[in-house]
Amino acid sequence: MTSSSSSSTLTATKVWVLAIEHRHGMNIGVYTDRAALDNGLLAYVIREWHDECEEEPPEDNEEMITRYFELVDDESYCASEVEVKGNGAYPQQHVNKEGSYVL
Repeated sequence: MTSSSSSSTLTATKVWVLAIEHRHGMNIGVYTDRAALDNGLLAYVIREWHDECEEEPPEDNEEMITRYFELVDDESYCASEVEVKGNGAYPQQHVNKEGSYVL
């Protein structure tokens, strides 16, 4: 059986990966761009702030993220842009309105 050359051609897509390490494990998210990743990180910090921090959160979003990880010393995050190669068959309907991939 032979396959067409188009089905064996791999295309490269750049995505952003966010890994947040915390005492319960690790949250990993994949996003279409840096802005979507930043929104995902901010959403995590907002969701966890009052459970982890005694002070009121700063109004500035970047300052809030920085301050959260200063106060919660057993948590950290890493953001990286990576290139993923595939056959291009990943359907667009798996990308939500925030720009993250949903399986």
